[in-house]
Amino acid sequence: MIKCKIFTQSNYAEWENFINQSANGTIFHYRKFIDYHNNPLFQDCSLLFYKNNKLIAVLPAAIKNNQFISHPGASFGSFVYCSNLSYSDSANIVEAFQAFISARDYQKIIITIPPECYNKSISNYIEFCLYQLSFKYLRLELSNVVHLNKNIENIMLNFRPTVRTAIRKAKKEKIVIRESNQYDVFYQILEKNLKLRHNVKPTHTLEEIKKIKELFPEQIHLFTAEYNERVIAGVINFICNQQTILAFYISHDTHFQNLRPLNLLFLKIFEWAVNSQYKYYDFGLFTDHQKPNISLARFKESFGAEGILRKTMILE
Repeated sequence: MIKCKIFTQSNYAEWENFINQSANGTIFHYRKFIDYHNNPLFQDCSLLFYKNNKLIAVLPAAIKNNQFISHPGASFGSFVYCSNLSYSDSANIVEAFQAFISARDYQKIIITIPPECYNKSISNYIEFCLYQLSFKYLRLELSNVVHLNKNIENIMLNFRPTVRTAIRKAKKEKIVIRESNQYDVFYQILEKNLKLRHNVKPTHTLEEIKKIKELFPEQIHLFTAEYNERVIAGVINFICNQQTILAFYISHDTHFQNLRPLNLLFLKIFEWAVNSQYKYYDFGLFTDHQKPNISLARFKESFGAEGILRKTMILE
């Protein structure tokens, strides 16, 4: 018998400790990340699942427009579960979840599942059980991932010749790569680039990025490329868990594009990630509502990245 309980602040420490020890928890699943939004447009409705009074799974979620969403303030959510979760327990967790939602009149249930590279060990039990419950696939988006479980020389073997040429050029131009705290300067480049290319604003304000950095000082890292001591490109990386790093924001000053700073920048980021013993580098999505950005995919693939699914499931 699995018991389902709605999260309250009295469960805060229990929740955070569970994410630390879980098989698939990420930075997006911590209460610290979930709670920083404080968004009046949705009401938190996160769930905890117990077997014999032991916590074995959690589900970060909120209610928005009478829809149960896991979680509207995060890149992905879904169930976070303990290591070596059996099929039987997975089925019982989903059965308890079914009882919870059946007792309420939600219009839709929407769950976005983290890509498999975020799991310590691969398991599709929960996903299968949701499918058995009549969940359908609302969206299948594609992200690009580089495998890091080898030395940097072997990773570079998968770089396309154009990338190697660009790295040599950036080195010749004396581009300097460093970890930086110049979030204000990078944000100006990001804001200008998104306005120019897509006529949109960054998803997060500068203040929100600084807030996330303050909450997770060891897990948020900005790397910049500098030319003559001027920041001309940067990448904000989220260390999502012990497995995987996510490129959360990537941008460069178009006036210095000919210096090829991003190519050298990613090489140095990969070196840092390999030395820190991470297994995957997630470049982020190259699709938007299932429409691929081919040029973006080609850029990421030029570093040897491969496609991986980010799935969103729905129950009407």
